[in-house]
Amino acid sequence: MESRTYKENFRNLILDMVQKEFENYVSQRGAKRFFEANVDRVIDENIQRVQTRKNNENIYLKILTYGSYQENLVSIGKLIKKQDLFKSKKEIYNFAKYLNLNVNKKLSYNQMLRIISKYIYDNRDLYSNRYVIYRKSNKEYVVNPEIVKEDLIESYKSKTREEMKSIAKLLDVEIDEDEGAEDIRKKIINNIIKQKLKKNR
Repeated sequence: MESRTYKENFRNLILDMVQKEFENYVSQRGAKRFFEANVDRVIDENIQRVQTRKNNENIYLKILTYGSYQENLVSIGKLIKKQDLFKSKKEIYNFAKYLNLNVNKKLSYNQMLRIISKYIYDNRDLYSNRYVIYRKSNKEYVVNPEIVKEDLIESYKSKTREEMKSIAKLLDVEIDEDEGAEDIRKKIINNIIKQKLKKNR
């Protein structure tokens, strides 16, 4: 199993994910254009957020993601031991606590390592599907594509909502502040149809 590390692959993955969400929308072409024009910006915003993760979370997530591509417990253990952070028993213990594993401080380094390795091995499907290793400027970032997808969709909805609100204001169409773009669009269309019917009477 290989990590999806390349920019174009990740970009296409996000575009595929958002496109599936908008298959029933009226303005599919407009949505597609928006997604393609803004996907890089949204990815960059997510990378910036990733950079602000607390303490050692980025290293933890890297281990979970790369660990999910390993074939056995031994290779996961080797992967963990390669990290400078995990040279001490204290840091291995902290990692176990981050994973909500029930470990006793009296356990040896190797015992804790085995528990963590088994946990990662047992949850390979979860972590290989949840995260992607994204490379930018020779640095690696662990990104959740589901979050990137949601941010891109929300960005589109926010933009179209503001556009629809402006059109509704021009046409004196009453709308609620919490209405979505599609609901406002329907009200605008209904209003235009009513006005045309009035003129034709």
